Amino acid sequence: MKPVPTLNELRELRAITEGCVEQAALARQGMARYADYYSFQAEEFKRQAARARLPELQDSLLRIAASHERLVQLAARWKSVRPRLAEPNDGTDSPLDAEQKATGIVGTEEGLMKGGLVEGSLDQARRHVSQAENIVARQEALVARLSATDRHVALAAEAREVLGTLQRSLALAREHLEIELGK
Repeated sequence: MKPVPTLNELRELRAITEGCVEQAALARQGMARYADYYSFQAEEFKRQAARARLPELQDSLLRIAASHERLVQLAARWKSVRPRLAEPNDGTDSPLDAEQKATGIVGTEEGLMKGGLVEGSLDQARRHVSQAENIVARQEALVARLSATDRHVALAAEAREVLGTLQRSLALAREHLEIELGK
């Protein structure tokens, strides 16, 4: 026969549960901030695409905008997810589970699991900063090359504008890394 839990054990379990609920609420708030950020970035890339003169640049900027809009949709789904308490599994996947299986990405509080590897939020933030630094460096080199001659004045101006957006994204990625380091 199973022993009956003591009052202290039940209080401890309740405190743990309340802590988990608070963490879930903070995570939903974080997802709302990410959704706002990616929405702003998507609109910015669309504006730049509308002003771009080269079709290749327009296509690239529109692809980036579309990927940011997709991130907004995913963030909106995640922030609307309510915690489930021990629901019986009837063998069917929820729409969110189906989405995770389709993309190969399973969200957890510790990070994202993709291809069997777990990436923590701190590692992810570091990776994002590193990737953004590389992209900004390449864009800076491109701006320098285009600015070296007077033949590509308009294109250099567009490249500088894109560089500004990328630098803002890098600053936000660094800010996010600082937040993760502070946890």
